[in-house]
Amino acid sequence: KEEWRQRISQSIKKIDKKEYQKIVLARKSTFTFKDSLSLFELLNYSHESDSYQYAFQLNSDKGFLSVSPEYLYKRKGLELETVAIAGTRPRGASNFEDSQLEKELSLSKKDKLEQSVVIDTIKEKLSPLCSQLELSQTHPILKLENVQHLHYTIKGKLHQELSNAKLLKALHPTPAVGGSPRGNALDIISTYESFQRGWYAGVVGWLSKNQAHFMVAIRSALMIQNRLSIFTGAGIVSGSDAEEEWSELGLKMRPFKSIYAQITKLQNDVA
Repeated sequence: KEEWRQRISQSIKKIDKKEYQKIVLARKSTFTFKDSLSLFELLNYSHESDSYQYAFQLNSDKGFLSVSPEYLYKRKGLELETVAIAGTRPRGASNFEDSQLEKELSLSKKDKLEQSVVIDTIKEKLSPLCSQLELSQTHPILKLENVQHLHYTIKGKLHQELSNAKLLKALHPTPAVGGSPRGNALDIISTYESFQRGWYAGVVGWLSKNQAHFMVAIRSALMIQNRLSIFTGAGIVSGSDAEEEWSELGLKMRPFKSIYAQITKLQNDVA
């Protein structure tokens, strides 16, 4: 946690000097189970119904899974859709508390700034490729089981058929997982983070000749035998607070902590 505080302080100094607009820093937390794990058993314990859930069994002892609320883009012919998600608050214990937390998030200048960086960058990347861009706040707050986020939908119509390779290169990584400016942010991330992200914050999806749907591999975990390494990230902008961002990581990690508790209890009961 102390290292986290230092990195946040260093990041904010660079942001205040206008060297960066946003830097997304990630945390890796590793949990050790009594026995080896089943990747799909892990996924079965996830109850995040409003997220994209997927898993890859890389070999008998290694796998990667993600419970991600974010997609990079959906494409059908020339129609393109993406999202800008930022800012985090927990879900309330009651409808009233949940509504108050939603209101707090909606009015937060810091969180709105964080989202605006994502929106502006997506618009910058897509404007040369699309004849029109439409921003929609039909659902301004994305509500998940444990957290809620600011949410914008961005739709566009491509000038012409583009390969998914070109679209991926244009959009990924967005400031939601990297930062802005992109190249500078990625450089500072590689310097500040003490681990390799691997598949975390990468792109997972499917494509056909005329359609594609790609998700962003956040809220993810790498399983190696009886060890589960969980990856979560937080966007740092002007006004960010190290303690609040640390708490945000904890909120995003909560579904995996719940899985850890359930499987640990099961393994102990069986023993």
